[in-house]
Amino acid sequence: MASEFEIIKNLRILFPRIGDDAEVFNISPGFSPLVSIDSFVHGIHFDISLISPSDAGYRSCAAALSDIAAMGGRPKVLLCSIGLPEGDIALVESLARGIKALANEFNTEIIGGDTVMSDTLFLSLCVIGESKKIVRRNGARIGDILCVTGPLGGSTAGLKILREGLKHSTEVVNRYSHPKPRIEQGLILSEHATSMIDISDGLAIDLYHLLEESKVGAVVHTIPIENKVRDIATLVGENPNDFALYGGEDFELLFTINRDNLDKLNKKMDFFLIGEIVEEGMKFGNGSDIKLGGYDHFTRIINH
Repeated sequence: MASEFEIIKNLRILFPRIGDDAEVFNISPGFSPLVSIDSFVHGIHFDISLISPSDAGYRSCAAALSDIAAMGGRPKVLLCSIGLPEGDIALVESLARGIKALANEFNTEIIGGDTVMSDTLFLSLCVIGESKKIVRRNGARIGDILCVTGPLGGSTAGLKILREGLKHSTEVVNRYSHPKPRIEQGLILSEHATSMIDISDGLAIDLYHLLEESKVGAVVHTIPIENKVRDIATLVGENPNDFALYGGEDFELLFTINRDNLDKLNKKMDFFLIGEIVEEGMKFGNGSDIKLGGYDHFTRIINH
């Protein structure tokens, strides 16, 4: 079992800027700072019996960076704390390499962190970013169009493959193990969206959060789901819509936009129109209610 000193010494090879008790960073002129923190616990947010520690680090970093994307920002620096049952250098290095791999894709520098003894393996990631025009959840207005940046349900389908030992599909498994935060799309949407949130806990509950903050309702006419995801849902006897509505961890951006700006946005990025903002309620196009459900950190799953 390695000591904390030995662990930090090895981490400094990957993260050269760590070492002091605090660190400095700069925000670009004309931009506002954004700060977010997330924690990821083994057995709840990831399971290294299903994926590698590197994958666990990668997907945890994706979730953390996605919170910055959801407000129209670009991540700048990241601080990482790791809780370990014992001083396993190989485990720490694998987790760190996964975090670094994704952080490097977005030029996000790891500048500090901490290591602690813990009965349960966990990661806590604090991301600091910047935005020229921040988009919040509370700006949706009646008549706005409801959109999402990509198909949904893929992460849940990937997790099903791993848990059930289904015929391997690398593309779908990667939706779970290597999700991509929509940083570039968020930056574009900062100029056009009226409200925005990332889909981390499932379309139903994240839409609910957006509607609650904006004090409006929504009608959902369609949910974009890839055929491969539909096939996996059918194979395990589940409704593919439930993967999208209640599965979570797709990290696509759910946003609203004034219909007059749709053509401008169409020229800059791909996205799916899924509904519209109305005065109240959360319904499908046929008039039936969208039942609230999705991941909840204290009840695990809200009944739906």
